[in-house]
Amino acid sequence: MAYPGPVTDDENLTRFVTKRSQIKEGGRVHHSVLCPSEKHSYTTSVYRTDDLNRDEIWGLADTNIAVPVLAETTIKTQAVYENDLNLDPDDIPPRHANIINWPHDRKQYRSIAQKLAAKANHRIR
Repeated sequence: MAYPGPVTDDENLTRFVTKRSQIKEGGRVHHSVLCPSEKHSYTTSVYRTDDLNRDEIWGLADTNIAVPVLAETTIKTQAVYENDLNLDPDDIPPRHANIINWPHDRKQYRSIAQKLAAKANHRIR
């Protein structure tokens, strides 16, 4: 299930939500889901899901995420690049990538995460 080829500007990137506190009323996902992990070198883990249907995306979550997945939020790579971030498609596990080049200032990265969340599509499981 490896993702072939280079990253494109119009590709779907999916972040899985595992905490109920990150799902807002009305089914929106809180922007904190997209914030970088300070413990993991200021990266945000995502999956490249451009050519997958809903069942395949949930299957990817079930296979690779150690805790139950409650929702997913999907953004386009273009939104990442528009915010001076980049993508590292490490493919470990298959289809995995990290959003990188986040600022280390919490106020700055939260602002970017809010912009990304505003452009995202959210789906509750």
